[in-house]
Amino acid sequence: MSQERPTPVNPGEVVPPTTQPRGSPSTPAFTPFVGRQEPTFPHPRVVLPLKVIFLTLRIQNFTIEASEVGLRETLDMLEECRAKAHLKTLHYQRAVAPLYNRRIRPRPINTGDLVLRKAEVNDPRRTRGKLVVRWEGPYHVT
Repeated sequence: MSQERPTPVNPGEVVPPTTQPRGSPSTPAFTPFVGRQEPTFPHPRVVLPLKVIFLTLRIQNFTIEASEVGLRETLDMLEECRAKAHLKTLHYQRAVAPLYNRRIRPRPINTGDLVLRKAEVNDPRRTRGKLVVRWEGPYHVT
């Protein structure tokens, strides 16, 4: 019994090129061709030549000059876009800050109280690493 490629029944019917016949009678006659498996019998592969390009409207109307002009305009607007993004970030931070800080209760500091001072004041660039002491003190308020 020779295994041949199926021929289309109707004149407009197309047989999918990604199917291959199976040898076992318990499996269907044709199953999808998966991955990089090689077929079990020699048959012609359907390969489109590289020069075949499906032209879209964008490809048909493309010109290098228009593309370069668009790139220059985008480059000119880059600083404006960055400024808008920065303002948007600042607006967001100002909106979120009250929500974050609403659980903080201010505590009045009077003369004679003991307080701690943040150690980042002495090391603003944080060059001492992660094991550095975060607070200094206690200090008396005068």
